[in-house]
Amino acid sequence: MYFWVDVNIKPFIYNVKYILLTEDAQLIEQGQQGAVGECMEFAIRSNMFMELIALAQSNHPEGMFVICLDVIIELIYKIKSMPIIHNNNMHKSLLQMNRFIFGYLASDIIEINDPDEMNLSLRVILDFLKIITHLGLDVNPEISKFFIEEASNFGKSRGT
Repeated sequence: MYFWVDVNIKPFIYNVKYILLTEDAQLIEQGQQGAVGECMEFAIRSNMFMELIALAQSNHPEGMFVICLDVIIELIYKIKSMPIIHNNNMHKSLLQMNRFIFGYLASDIIEINDPDEMNLSLRVILDFLKIITHLGLDVNPEISKFFIEEASNFGKSRGT
């Protein structure tokens, strides 16, 4: 199954990442800090980030967890023309992934028999938590307020 993912899906996802990063570099080069390019606007409007998170969560076909989460992490780190993290769709995607990872860790259901695959999954999980922590606590305190409010609302919706 990994071969199929590597040959058919991974190149497509990496091309989308390349297009978004190239557009971002062009916007910065043109001095358009804070601008949203057409490709990024399309990605946001079409809920691409939620789709990547859904693919990561399902890990179907097998191997999508690492590929999709790696792309999200790289886009968060490297997009400089606009604060991508401030986009509402990205917030929802990150919160959804955060809950998913927390569920994995809380229920200890990560059952990966291949040690190399476990290392990839754990590396991606730690990278994701690192970027959320870095952005939420170190870079922008407004983001941490958003996560606190969402966690509060999540608790209320569950009757706690």
